[in-house]
Amino acid sequence: MISLSLGGLKASESATQVRGILTELLKPTTAMKEAFVKVGVESGAAGIATYGFQGFLEQLTKRPVVKRRRWPLCSQMCEA
Repeated sequence: MISLSLGGLKASESATQVRGILTELLKPTTAMKEAFVKVGVESGAAGIATYGFQGFLEQLTKRPVVKRRRWPLCSQMCEA
């Protein structure tokens, strides 16, 4: 959170975005489930266990199903 705050996001904004991302990963839509398959995992929890949180976000944002504009926080986390 500190690096995100230093990157221009308030701590409360980054916490809200992280919570939203975790919710999407743990309660995925059909499109998100398809992205999981493309990355080679069965679930958000498996993706985090396999790649780590940031690594999993990087894998997902490389896919056309998940765009960085959907998760603005990824732009800062994945490039930090």
